[in-house]
Amino acid sequence: MFTNTKNNRGFSLVELLIAGTILVIAISTITAIISRGSGMSQQDMIQRRVYQELETILEMNQFSANQYQQLLNFIGTGNLNASMILDTVTLATVGSITARRQIQLQKQLYEFSGVQIPGVRVIAQIIDNSDGQMLGSLETVVTKVK
Repeated sequence: MFTNTKNNRGFSLVELLIAGTILVIAISTITAIISRGSGMSQQDMIQRRVYQELETILEMNQFSANQYQQLLNFIGTGNLNASMILDTVTLATVGSITARRQIQLQKQLYEFSGVQIPGVRVIAQIIDNSDGQMLGSLETVVTKVK
């Protein structure tokens, strides 16, 4: 009379292989999702930085109503448009995107309640130095203060 003393505790080799395969698939899926999500957030951070730079440009004192005459003098008497490149900024530390801050000035007449008011349209732009692509643009209008 022999009794079966075989110990049935633990996992078999097949069970371990199946569990390992499922674990590898789960980890690779999670890694792919995280890397894709971080790429979008990097683009969002760059876009946020672009618009912060644009707002900073338009809030400069030289584009206020008090500077209307100086803006007209910069454009000149015969021209309707003028543009200038302010400087170059680094928009992101990761990937170090460099771009130029550019301003365009345009003389325009604006109609308000049937009255034509001369003004200067100020367009602030951020343009990528590597490919010339416009990353963002904001504009405002400066009119003469009476």
